[in-house]
Amino acid sequence: AVIVDDKGAGCPMCADEHRQLMDALTDELADHGVELIAAHVVAEIAGGARWYCVDGCGNSGLVEDPAASPSA
Repeated sequence: AVIVDDKGAGCPMCADEHRQLMDALTDELADHGVELIAAHVVAEIAGGARWYCVDGCGNSGLVEDPAASPSA
């Protein structure tokens, strides 16, 4: 899942809100037999935008070329 949040991607204090959203989405998808395997927050779908993983994996970075991603 990709959460687009123009202020939250650079807001460490917003991480709890994003995790709550991910948990709710995980539960809803599970009710339909779908497993959520990852969730990321990004400021915008654009090259150079900051992103981080919501599940606490510790990964973060900058979006490269969104057109090169099959999920973008």
